[in-house]
This record gives sequence, C-alpha cells and structure tokens, in this order.
Amino acid sequence: FSMTHVLCTWVMLKEHLLLWVPPITYGVMYVPLQRLLIQQYPAYRQCVLALRPLYNLSMATFSAIMTVVALRALAVRPFSLHGMLCAAVKPASTDALLVNSWYASKVIEWFDTALLLAAGKGLTSLHYNHHLTTATLVASHFVGRPVRTSIFDIPLLLNAAVHTLMYTYYWYPTLFRPMKVIITQLQIVQHVTVLLSVVHTTTTLLMGWGECDISLFANGLTFGLYAMYLLQFLAFYRGAYKKEGRNSEKPLSKKA
Repeated sequence: FSMTHVLCTWVMLKEHLLLWVPPITYGVMYVPLQRLLIQQYPAYRQCVLALRPLYNLSMATFSAIMTVVALRALAVRPFSLHGMLCAAVKPASTDALLVNSWYASKVIEWFDTALLLAAGKGLTSLHYNHHLTTATLVASHFVGRPVRTSIFDIPLLLNAAVHTLMYTYYWYPTLFRPMKVIITQLQIVQHVTVLLSVVHTTTTLLMGWGECDISLFANGLTFGLYAMYLLQFLAFYRGAYKKEGRNSEKPLSKKA
C-alpha cells in the first residue's frame, strides 16, 4: 500500500467516525454508564449535581460566543436569502476552529443527560433523540468538504442564540423563570426556520434555480431530524404549557 492510499483510507475512516461514533457511543455506552454510576455511587451523583451551576454558566457563555461568531461569519456574506443560505463559504483560517468547537459542544452537551439522571428525572424521547443525533447532524455539514456547507451558519446562529438563553435559565432558574415559555417558543421557531431553509436550499439546487453549496445528504438528514425534533417540541409545549392547571408544574425541556 502506498502512503497516498493509507492517507486516503484514513481520511475516509475519520469522516465515518465523526458521523457515526457519537450516536453509538451515546446510546450504547454513555447513557447506560451514567445510569449505573448515578445509581450505584451516591458520591458520583453529588459530584454531577455540584457541577451543574458551573456547567450551565459555561455553556451559556460558550453559546453566546458562538452566536457572535456566527453573526460575524454571516456578515461577510451577501445580504440576501440566497447569499445567506446558498453562497459558498469563503475559506478562512478560523473555519476549522468554528466547526470543530461546535461539533465538540454537541458531545459536551451529553452532560445534560447526567444532570437529569442525577436529579432523579427520566429521559424524554425529545432529550434522548436530540443528544443521540446532533453531533452527527453537525458533522454531516462539514465532513468530506473543504469548507462547511453554505447553510451551516444559519442553524448555528439560531441554535447558539437559543442555547444562550436556555443555559442562562438553567444557571439561575429562579431569576430567569419568566423566560421559560419564551425559550420553548423560540426553540420551535428555530426548528421551523431551519426546515424552511433546508427546503429552500434543496429546491434551489435540484430545480437549477442557482448555485447552492449544500450537501444533499446533510440536507436530507437535517430535514428528517429537525422534523422529528419539531414534532417532539410541539408535543412537549402542548403538554407543558397548554394543559390547564399544569403551567407551573412542568419544567423547560432540557434540550434541545
């Protein structure tokens, strides 16, 4: 085997690892391990709970930074619907840091699961499905490409902005309780916006209406997963805030 062949094989393997290792690890290893540790070792459970304020504040700060980063990335693109969603991203020295840090954050967010289990709460299908798939979703928009897809920055901006509010709420829930319903509503708006963006970019490419630097695989995956998230968010919202007499009893969805 030549060195070129070895390098090509490694690149292909790395791409598959980035896509498929996270959901397997989360579902097969991480969640069962957290259940075991929290059930069997009270000291571990107390340690997890003790980290909650620092973790939520750190994630709120990181999300705020990523919101600014996304705005700056969008600011240098043509200020139009096509420019924001379809125009190819110009390579920059910070591209790798942007996509890798956002990808890594989706794995770090698994700590949400440990916090819920440590607090004696169950994992809803919304929470589980979201954490199972978001790293793969992010990776699908940059693996095997010289730059991230043209649509990448819009979901990044929306998700980072909502997460800034969500983790701020969880850092100090008594102070920010009025934000609770608004955050869930913004999460729903986020998912509807991303779905419309996926439809627009996919249609633009397939119908030949113009160039659109997207991945059809990533767009298809995004559409399927975001549609699932949206349905589960709507079900959560209806159950948490719309049933009479339960408004003050249901917590904010810890994800997505």
